[in-house]
Amino acid sequence: MSADAPLPHEMVIDGRYQLVAQVTDWGVGECWRARDVEAHTRVMVKVLPTIAPSDARRAGEFASLARRLVKLEHRGVAKTLASGVVQGRPYLVQEYLDAVSLGAALSRARTAMKLLEPGMLANLIDRA
Repeated sequence: MSADAPLPHEMVIDGRYQLVAQVTDWGVGECWRARDVEAHTRVMVKVLPTIAPSDARRAGEFASLARRLVKLEHRGVAKTLASGVVQGRPYLVQEYLDAVSLGAALSRARTAMKLLEPGMLANLIDRA
C-alpha cells in the first residue's frame, strides 16, 4: 500500500481528467475511474507512489515506460492515453474497460467447474 495520502475525490488532473471514484489500491498505487472532461469519455487513472525529486533515475524510467505504453496498441491491452506527474506522483491515463477482473473470472470458472458432474469436464475437453 502506498504511503502517500489518497488523491482527493473530484480532483482534476492536468486540467482534463476528473477523478470520480477510487476503484482500488492495487498495491503499487491508486487506481481511479475518471472522466476526460475534454473528450467526454470515461478513463482509468493509475497513480503511483511519490518519486523523490532526487531520484532522477526512477523518474526517467517512468517517463521512458510511459512513452512506450502510449505507443503500444493491442486488442488485449488497455490503450495508454497520457501520463504525467501530479503532486510528485507519476500517473498513467488509460482507456476505461468495463470488464470483469481476472480474479473474478477465475472464481466463476472454479464455481462452474464444481457444478459439473465428474465425467462432464473430461467429455468437454475431448470434444474440443
